[in-house]
Amino acid sequence: MRPPAAAFPLLLALLGGARPAPAQEAFPGQNDLAAGLACHANLDLECARARLERALAVFSPEGDSDYLAHVTAARQALAFLAVANDDLQAAEQHFLTLLLVHPSYALPPGEHPPKVVYVFGQAQESLARQRKATRPPVPKTDPPPKPREEPKKTQPPPQITRPAPPPPQSRWAFAAEGRWNFLFGSDADVVEGGPGTELQARYRLNDWVRVQAGLAYAYHPLVRGEPALQSLSLVVGAQWYLPLWRVEGRLTWNLGVQAMGTAGRYDHWLGLIQLGLGLAWPADGPVAAVLSAYPSFLMMEHFSSVFLPIGLALEVRWPS
Repeated sequence: MRPPAAAFPLLLALLGGARPAPAQEAFPGQNDLAAGLACHANLDLECARARLERALAVFSPEGDSDYLAHVTAARQALAFLAVANDDLQAAEQHFLTLLLVHPSYALPPGEHPPKVVYVFGQAQESLARQRKATRPPVPKTDPPPKPREEPKKTQPPPQITRPAPPPPQSRWAFAAEGRWNFLFGSDADVVEGGPGTELQARYRLNDWVRVQAGLAYAYHPLVRGEPALQSLSLVVGAQWYLPLWRVEGRLTWNLGVQAMGTAGRYDHWLGLIQLGLGLAWPADGPVAAVLSAYPSFLMMEHFSSVFLPIGLALEVRWPS
């Protein structure tokens, strides 16, 4: 999960982008701060975390006229990195530490992922509780007598509901798909399109990528009255996905092998390349319907073929 570019306008102005810092630092920690932001921009998260923490360890208000701006940039970047690694407790601690140093801090303008907004709100509430716990008690004094007043009707205070934490994202997903295989070119003159099915398993690596594996079967009647052509294929690949309101768009890339034959014999083995395009509804929840198309390419030493499976699957998801 990469924070928006608007999160670092101040830093880009102070450090001049991701240029290498000179040997002589203008303030303690300048080199590590610039390097940490450069690693963050290049998605090298471990490098960014190490360099930013090293910079924070040597920042000094005595030697840095913009000490508050540099601390804010480093703590903010570390909080975004912690959210990207699903370490919400560490992200909340970074935001809390930043608010103690910079009480008027607010998230940069623009849209932020729901997890970032939720964790920042938790840090604000934690800071409010700490301040309330350390507030000195007010000495009790006898109030002066007041004339008796008639009770007034008051409106009940408005109820404020706290935002619910983001729902847990599913790590595992399993699907059973029914499909129809369309053939093209010279293949369609010999073999008819036919039904098929596939069993699929997927595992979510992060907010955008899954890895998956699938086992598929297809049945093709032969045009000339010969025994039906049957095939088994095994594929592994990666899937990129993007939530689009209540629908999830998917782009899949698979590599595998396919065995083909007649009368129950699978005596021809071919390499298989697939590009998958799909839509899943709903984007969140334990169960979804998935419509997919898989432009596919078969190849061996003296043979190649193109076909198109189109399928509808029922997908079951398990939360983290």
